[in-house]
Amino acid sequence: MGRAASNAAPADPKAVMEARRAAYREEQNLPDVKWSCFAEQRKHEDFAAVKFAQKQAALQAKNARPDKKVTDFVRRIRRVLDKKSREHGGTEGTYLRECFLNWDADCSGTIDSTEFRKAIRSLGLDISQADASYLVGYYGGVESAYTSVQKNEMTYDLLIEDVVNASTHFLQPQPPIPKSARPDGPFPPVLRRFIKKVRQKLFRHIAGKGENERYLVRNAFLNWDKDASGKLDYDEFRNAMWQLNLAMSEDEAVQIVDLYDSTGKGEMRYDQLVKDITAGGPHLPKQ
Repeated sequence: MGRAASNAAPADPKAVMEARRAAYREEQNLPDVKWSCFAEQRKHEDFAAVKFAQKQAALQAKNARPDKKVTDFVRRIRRVLDKKSREHGGTEGTYLRECFLNWDADCSGTIDSTEFRKAIRSLGLDISQADASYLVGYYGGVESAYTSVQKNEMTYDLLIEDVVNASTHFLQPQPPIPKSARPDGPFPPVLRRFIKKVRQKLFRHIAGKGENERYLVRNAFLNWDKDASGKLDYDEFRNAMWQLNLAMSEDEAVQIVDLYDSTGKGEMRYDQLVKDITAGGPHLPKQ
């Protein structure tokens, strides 16, 4: 029986030599390939460093001249998000990012003023279209220094950073919070007028139906303190006053709450206000 046909033919010496030469040439070119990859990586790193420097410069310019309208909006949205977090858990940044992602219809990572307004309204804070356009223009202008964001649009990362950085994390040391920010001494005129109106309402109620002035005021506040935190925001405070049949403007509510707000979150602990209203009791008025 002869040799099996499957035996391989001997390798061609010329082909073997060519393969070895090709491998040698490839080894010689390898440093050039590596250097080309390194140069490309270095170019990307340099580009990222330039963008980072541009971003830092833009943020420094923004922080050096804070915009009152933007600061006020951040404070208001923080108050809404803080309340959501206390009632349902989660963090301010999570709620805000999820909200913007829901309204970023084209998934571009940017939103215009219309999408921005709808997103904020879905969180429970109503703002005008003019305010929405102003805020988008402000953040879009800052971001245009280091991103390719289109005109009249903004990425939402910078706003989320502002809101989150303005909040105190629960793991951070908590400074002692005074019960009231109201300064000692004579009451400011706005507070004096407010207490006088409340006392007149309480006096008429007590004269007709009895009850105790401290009970009436505290009960009104407790009814609108939904999370039993001992604090009220502007809207809750106005609603509590409506319960006492006292109409007040939004501006008045803001001024009174800010007088007693010791945290800057747009909420006041109402114990001190109850004491101020009912001081000298039964059965009012003086002042």
